[in-house]
Amino acid sequence: MDISELIEYAREKYHLQVQHPWSSFPGFSILVHPKTEKWFACFMRQWDYESGVEIQRADFKVGRLDGKERRFPFITSPFRMKGPLWIGVIFDDQTQPEVIFRLFDQAMAFEQQRGYTIVLEQRPQTTQYVSPDPPLTMQTRKQEEEDIPAPILQMMKLYEYGNGSFEQKCKNFYRQGKLMENYEDQAPYRAYLNRYFPTYHDLNVRQLRGYFTWRTEVRKGQIQPYSELYAYLYAYELINDIGVYSAQDSLQKLFALKEAFMMSTSSSRQLVQNLTHWMYDYVVIHQIPKETALSYLPEALFEEDKRLTILRDPQDQNDDTLFQALLSFAKPNTQKSLLFKEKEAQAKHLFAQVWRYASEHYHEDGNDLFTACFGKRERFVWHPLSNAIYWAVFLKKEMFYEVNGSKAYVYEDGVWYEERYDQLHFSLEKFQDMLREIDRKLRIALKVGHYLKVKPEAQWIDPYIDGALQKDKKRQEEASRPQVQVNLLELEQIRQDALVTRDSLLTEEELQEDEDIALDESIQVFTPVESFGLDALHTRILWMLVQGQSIDEQIQKEHLLPTVVTDTINEALFDEIGDNILECDGTVIQLVEDYRDEILELLGGEKS
Repeated sequence: MDISELIEYAREKYHLQVQHPWSSFPGFSILVHPKTEKWFACFMRQWDYESGVEIQRADFKVGRLDGKERRFPFITSPFRMKGPLWIGVIFDDQTQPEVIFRLFDQAMAFEQQRGYTIVLEQRPQTTQYVSPDPPLTMQTRKQEEEDIPAPILQMMKLYEYGNGSFEQKCKNFYRQGKLMENYEDQAPYRAYLNRYFPTYHDLNVRQLRGYFTWRTEVRKGQIQPYSELYAYLYAYELINDIGVYSAQDSLQKLFALKEAFMMSTSSSRQLVQNLTHWMYDYVVIHQIPKETALSYLPEALFEEDKRLTILRDPQDQNDDTLFQALLSFAKPNTQKSLLFKEKEAQAKHLFAQVWRYASEHYHEDGNDLFTACFGKRERFVWHPLSNAIYWAVFLKKEMFYEVNGSKAYVYEDGVWYEERYDQLHFSLEKFQDMLREIDRKLRIALKVGHYLKVKPEAQWIDPYIDGALQKDKKRQEEASRPQVQVNLLELEQIRQDALVTRDSLLTEEELQEDEDIALDESIQVFTPVESFGLDALHTRILWMLVQGQSIDEQIQKEHLLPTVVTDTINEALFDEIGDNILECDGTVIQLVEDYRDEILELLGGEKS
């Protein structure tokens, strides 16, 4: 990572520009916080003539970090600044951008928890001259007082200067906004201003009347996206529940405002981004049901959470979904492996299988595989709506809002916390070594491309790769076996046909013996036809098996098929026993000994 990437990040997100306070040291630059006007970042560039490489370093004022946050090799003690609140950062190929951006955001919040910088877009170029509006002073207020509508005059007098803090500014905005909640005007005026955190107090009378006229039209469904100043004021009103009848109503209006400026040629990317994040914060604070919130919030806000949840609970995920989640935390060249070029579907399936198998069986140092790679969900202080004019007056004592399986928010004792899997605690090196080792082993197993060099530190995953491959091989073998399906209707027809065949083969003498058997009272005792539907012949065979007698002569004499006899008896007694009581290898029928006494009791005999 290069320092220029961080400077671009600061410019894009916070509209900050680096300053060079020492002309004789062009390699040194600083960032000043817009609210406190204090240094919170210092950048150092120095050319190393021996190596021919520029050495890049930085100091951030982030507050106190715990041991886990300092474990990255590119985070050190400060190079130029002094004190425990500063850290040093080394910029090189090993520096992880996501970690640095997170630390930079932390530095902004630490220096001034109540605000980030909002810079409104520059006034659009036009050939028409518009005279600048002078600042609203007490003298100009007295001069215009006769023309000021009474509600606006009352609102202006409501302002309290107090200690001049940001909290005082937010409180004044809320009190004035509630007073003007239902005010309407008809004095169009377009205000173009560059101002941080604009409030009513920052506008003169013409600008105020222009805003309330614009707001009147907006509430009628006509949003004219020509003034970001007015858009910010209106958004501040909505997140403070000014002029809305419910939290969902406010969310819907914030969404409409965002859509209007997104589709306009004069739209501001920064305004749209702010509105998106304010809507997210607003959803959490007001605990709007997730089903409703998701219809207004972009999925991009939840992408990383979704991928983490997939990796944490992989068993119910399909191969493609799980593989894409794995890939999102991999090095960029992982998917370019020859493995995916030659055997893409099989490789994706096996990557997913290895993660599933390892997730189920890996347990080291009390951690499962997911925790070993991504840490535990931990709690961090959260500052909702921190880059907006927001006065929190209706918060409950305690709140809990579960966004998804990876993230939740807690409000306790006046402080908001975010529970999340933080990138500062990710072991991506371990994770990426694991993916490379899977790639290496699968190339050998699938005979693809050239083999990769062994990395001893990655071989901890080998037993789980082997286990997953064996499990998958067994699955394939079972799937390749011919499936035997028994159609009960066809089985019954076979029985009927067998009986017809038997009767056609019996001699007159045999038929007479069969009738004698049917009339034998000793057999009738053991023929509870109404209980489990067996005829006298099959009941006799079952009785003989229970008594330990041979049934071979009976089977031959009656011209029966052993498999059909077995199925007939098993089916008849299945409801009573709950299992098959006979087994047959095709020629010999045997009784399952565990059920002998139970069958004796059913047939009315005495237990052995």
